[in-house]
Amino acid sequence: MAGKIVTNGSTALEKIGHWALVISCVICMITGFGFMFRSLDIFQKIFGLPHGAKTVHHFFGLVFFISLILVFLIWVKDCGFDSEDIKWFKVFGGYIIRTDQHFDLYKFNPGQKIFFYYTIIFGAIVSITGYIMWNPFAWSRGAVQLSYPLHALSAFMFALGFIGHGYLGSWANPGSLSVITSGRVTRAWCDHHRPRWTRKMVKEGKLKEE
Repeated sequence: MAGKIVTNGSTALEKIGHWALVISCVICMITGFGFMFRSLDIFQKIFGLPHGAKTVHHFFGLVFFISLILVFLIWVKDCGFDSEDIKWFKVFGGYIIRTDQHFDLYKFNPGQKIFFYYTIIFGAIVSITGYIMWNPFAWSRGAVQLSYPLHALSAFMFALGFIGHGYLGSWANPGSLSVITSGRVTRAWCDHHRPRWTRKMVKEGKLKEE
C-alpha cells in the first residue's frame, strides 16, 4: 500500500499547463513589481532595462493567458461541488478545526476547487486588463484608466493565492508536490487525499503500483 504508483492525475498536458502558468506568473510578477515600485527596478535591469522588461512582461503575459485557458479546460470538469464537499467545509477540511473525520473526496478537495476558480477569475481579470493596457488606443479612456488599478489589484490577489497555494501544495501537505512534478505518489497519499478518485482509477485499471 505504501509503494509508489503512477497515476493519470498529472498527465503531461496537466504538467505543461500547470508549470507554464507558474513560470509565467512568477516572471510577470517580478517584472510587474519593477514597474510599480522604483526601488525594485533591479528586476527590470535583469531583463534588459525598462524596455526589455516590458517586452518580457508582454510575452509571458501571453503565455500566462494561454496556460490559464489550458488549465481551465483540463480541470474544470473535476471542480464541481458535491455533497461530500459540504462535510469538508463544516470543519474546514481539518485545517482549522481538528477532526478525525474521513472525507470521500474525488480528485480535488473543496479548498482546491475554490482556489481553481479564484485563479481563473483573477487570472482572467489580469489578462483582460493587461490586454487593454497593452493596446490603449483601441479602448475608451475610461476603460484604460480603470484597467490600471484593476490590473494591479488582481495581480496582488493572484500573488497572495499563488503563495498560499505553494505552501499548501508542498510544506503543509507532504507528498503533494510530486503530483504535479513526477506524477508519482504513494497509494496511502491517494487513499487519504482522493479516495473516491482512487477507487475509480483502480476499477478502470489506470493506477500502476510499483
